[in-house]
Amino acid sequence: MGAKNEHTWSIFVGAERRVGPVSFVLTRGPLKYDGDTIKAWVGDSQWRAFRADLAHFRKHGYSGWGSGGFWALEIHRLQKVVRRTQPRWLWMPIRLTLGLVDKLFTMVTHTHIHPDAQIGPGLFIPHVGLRVHGNTKIGADCTIHQVCTIGAGPRSGGATIGDHVIIGCNSCIIGAVIIGDGAIIAPNSLVISDVPVSATAMGRRSLDVVECHLAELAWASTVHRASGHRRFQSWRDMGRACPWTCH
Repeated sequence: MGAKNEHTWSIFVGAERRVGPVSFVLTRGPLKYDGDTIKAWVGDSQWRAFRADLAHFRKHGYSGWGSGGFWALEIHRLQKVVRRTQPRWLWMPIRLTLGLVDKLFTMVTHTHIHPDAQIGPGLFIPHVGLRVHGNTKIGADCTIHQVCTIGAGPRSGGATIGDHVIIGCNSCIIGAVIIGDGAIIAPNSLVISDVPVSATAMGRRSLDVVECHLAELAWASTVHRASGHRRFQSWRDMGRACPWTCH
């Protein structure tokens, strides 16, 4: 019996060391963070996901506890835990309390992660100002900057965002699009179509070929001035007129 307990403890210690030293006090000592192994270590545990979130914040120099993005993320994780706990009627007061806290937090910080959204471990939200739709799936080790919307679109469903994705500030990801692992969404981008693995999407149409998109913008600005402020009804109309537009 003692040998079995010792073996179980050694497994526990080995797993804990993947993300940091064994500590039963969350604020005691620095937590090490490895974005490549964190997904396997966390599994389906919201408790370990919480540890991973805190470690990622600390890796970037944040305490975690003083960050509005961290609190929004942990309110979301608490709601996920309570919603899965049985019997539901016994946990109803806590669900209502968390719902009220979430509503007040959203009113103050303009940050809301829907409880039905699937958020991977190690999500880093350095600043507040975020909306995440309930059908959204976000992988492990991602970063979302301030004033972003991941919402519904014409197609049913929500966005599926892979691992190690960075989403710049003031970006919108609309509809059931797929963002590949390691992709980067540049600031002020609108994403309405899929983004390949390790690609960089930027601009209003989220083109992968950045140079071509900048050329279109420069050409449109020139025509706008030379033609007496000619207006295009859509980006498609501008693309037909532009001699080197890319589609």
